[in-house]
Amino acid sequence: MEKPEWLVKSSNRMEEICETQIFEKTIISLILLNTLSLASEHYEEAYAVTKTNEIANLFFTVIFAVEMVMKLYGFGCRKYSEDSFNLFDAFIVTMSYVELVVPKDESGEGGGGLGMLRAFRLLRIFKIIKSWESLKVLLGAVLGSLGDITNLGILIFLFLFIFALLCK
Repeated sequence: MEKPEWLVKSSNRMEEICETQIFEKTIISLILLNTLSLASEHYEEAYAVTKTNEIANLFFTVIFAVEMVMKLYGFGCRKYSEDSFNLFDAFIVTMSYVELVVPKDESGEGGGGLGMLRAFRLLRIFKIIKSWESLKVLLGAVLGSLGDITNLGILIFLFLFIFALLCK
């Protein structure tokens, strides 16, 4: 069964919107704002800060869900799932809604330790790597030298171990 022409046109238009630089930069800006919002949480914070963070949490959850739905509609399930960043975003959005739905206990914490799912949202910052070419190169260099750094760490550990045995 073929899709109606209006559905194909609207889907193609949504795909074009999702692939524009403005859309990508807007999402990256929102990711940075979400990161700042999550980083502002601290122990024994004022009630106003807690409420502001809760509202920001809800706002960003809705915005990222809208992004996910737009991409799913525009790209279709197959093309959407080809990009691992999209799958990661879908997981984060789903977990954000799970965190919102699960009832909180007396202390105000998420039931079952689901409050820690907010930490996963910080990993969205890696989505910036996708669009920032110089950061991609830098990350590639760091990952490429990771093996050498590991060998250096083992060598330093051996020197310290031998020195500790000699000084006993």
